[in-house]
Amino acid sequence: MGRVRKYGRVLWVLMLLVAGTTPAAGHEQCRDCHAPGIPSADNLKQPLSDLCINCHLARIAEGEHAVDIPVKSAPASLPLKAGRMTCITCHDPHGKGRALRMSDPQLCTACHRR
Repeated sequence: MGRVRKYGRVLWVLMLLVAGTTPAAGHEQCRDCHAPGIPSADNLKQPLSDLCINCHLARIAEGEHAVDIPVKSAPASLPLKAGRMTCITCHDPHGKGRALRMSDPQLCTACHRR
């Protein structure tokens, strides 16, 4: 069983490298967020925003980051999940640091017009 587990991990890491994916910023392992199996958006341990909020609770204080808001439209570079703005609308979960999808303030003004 030890060999199967060892080589299974190696195969799993190779698949991630081929796909160009790494664990999310600040996370050690894919399993921090993903259930066992091949990591994908379909096998998260919790609903997306709940998963992010578990570690980033301070970021949803009143007047801070709003999540799970219905959106009529957004640029194609800002993904929605079932028509809602989530954490990954603005942040790439596998990026480095803050992992903003666009520079600030262009990110905000892509949807918010003044």
